[in-house]
Amino acid sequence: MNKLYLGIVLLYALLMASCGHSSLTAIENIHHRQQLDSLIATLSKSQVQVDSVPVRVLVMHLKGDFTYYGQPVKELQVELKEEAIARISFQTEKGALEVLNGLESAFGTGFKESSGPDLTWKTVEKNIIFTVTDYKGNLLTLGNKEKSYITLYFNQPANNKVTNAYITVPATGASDNYRLEVDNSECGYRVYVNGFLALTHLRANTLGVTADINSYLQKGSKQTLMVELLPGVDFDGYPRSRLHQESVVTVAVHKWSDQSCFSPVILQFKTPNADTMIQLEPHYYKAIRASRFSGQLSATINQTFETTIQPFDLPAYATATDIRKVPDAKDRVVAHYRKLQAAYQSKDTQQLANLLFPLEQNKAMAWHLYKPTDGQAQWKSIIDLAHITDTVTLAENTSLYVTPDGRFAKLIIDGKDDPACYIEDANKVYPLDYYVSIDKNNEPHFVIE
Repeated sequence: MNKLYLGIVLLYALLMASCGHSSLTAIENIHHRQQLDSLIATLSKSQVQVDSVPVRVLVMHLKGDFTYYGQPVKELQVELKEEAIARISFQTEKGALEVLNGLESAFGTGFKESSGPDLTWKTVEKNIIFTVTDYKGNLLTLGNKEKSYITLYFNQPANNKVTNAYITVPATGASDNYRLEVDNSECGYRVYVNGFLALTHLRANTLGVTADINSYLQKGSKQTLMVELLPGVDFDGYPRSRLHQESVVTVAVHKWSDQSCFSPVILQFKTPNADTMIQLEPHYYKAIRASRFSGQLSATINQTFETTIQPFDLPAYATATDIRKVPDAKDRVVAHYRKLQAAYQSKDTQQLANLLFPLEQNKAMAWHLYKPTDGQAQWKSIIDLAHITDTVTLAENTSLYVTPDGRFAKLIIDGKDDPACYIEDANKVYPLDYYVSIDKNNEPHFVIE
C-alpha cells in the first residue's frame, strides 16, 4: 500500500511539474485584447491605476511566469487605453542577444534609435523598442549576459479602418506626383489648382515656396492653374495698396516619383512684363521691364498644364454638389467645424474618426506612394494631437471661401486667407484647414486638406 501511495504521489508531482512548465506564457504570442484578458483573469495584479482624464487609461502590473523569445520574464506592465492594448513593457534579467536575434528573425533587421548611455533598437514599423541600459558596446558586441528592456506598442482599433482604406484603393496605374514651386518679387500671390487654394504668400522676394498638389488633381490629364497677384507688403513689412512696378511671380510644376530622383518641370512661366523699358528715376541709368499690372489693385493669370492621366475622380469630387445653390451653406459648414472643434476639445476619438476618415480615403487615392503604414502614422498623429489638446479655437468673424466650380468650401478668417479653426499650445499652432463638400442630402463632409 505504501509503495502504491508513494507511486501516486510521485506521479502527481510529475504532473504538477509538467503543468507548471506549460504555464509559462510566451509574450510574443500576445497580439490582441482577448488574449490579454485571459491572463488578467488568472494572474495576480498590483499597482492598478485608472486615469479617466482626458481619456480612460488603465495601468497594471501582472505577476506570473512569462518568457520572451526564450528568456524568462517575471512581471509585465500593461497599459490599456480606450479599452484597447496600448503597450506592454517588461525586463529580462539576461539573454539580451537571444531576444534581439528572436526579434530580427521575426521582424527583419531593425535600426538603432539613438546613441548615448543606452543601446536602443527598434523595428522598422516602430511597434517594438528593445533597450539595453548603460551599455558601452554596440549591436555587434552584445551578448547574453546583459539585461534588456522591451516595450511593445499596439495599434489602436481605428487604425484597422485606415489600413483597409489604403489596401482597398483601386490600382491607379500611375505613380507620378506633382508639386508647385513658386518665386515672387515685390508682390504677394495666391496660386489655385483646379480652383483649390494651394498657396498663399504675401511677403516680397521669396524663393522656392512649394506645395504638393495631388489632392487637387481631376480626372483626365488637363489641369488648370491660376495665379492671383496681390500688392502684398514691402521689405519693411508695410502693406502696399497697389501692385508694384517690379512685381513678378514665377511658377513651376514639377513631376516626381519615389522611383526616380529626376523631377522634370512640366510647366514654368512668369507673370508678364510690359513691352517697353522704363527708368526707375529721372536721369537714373538703370531701366527695368515693368510689370504689365503695375498700379492695379490685383491681377490674375490663367494657365493649363497636363499630368499623366488621372483614372478616376477622388471620392471628394464624386459626392460634391454646388455649394453656391445651398441657401444656408455657411451655417452648415460652420456647424460641421463646430463638431470638429467639440471632438478635439472632448478628445472624442470616435467622433474624430467619423469626421476625418473621408480625408484618408481621398489621400489614399491621391497619393500613389502611400502605404497602409503611412496612413496609420498619419492617423496616429491625429489621435495623439487630440490627447494633448487643451484649446481649440473657431474664429468668431469668418468668411466662406468657395472654389470657383462651387463644389468645395472652407472657413477662413474675415479679411485673411488664414484657417478659421486651429489648435494651439505654448509652442505651436496646428491649423485645421479642411475643405468641406455638401452632398445631395445637404450633409457636409471634410474632404480635402
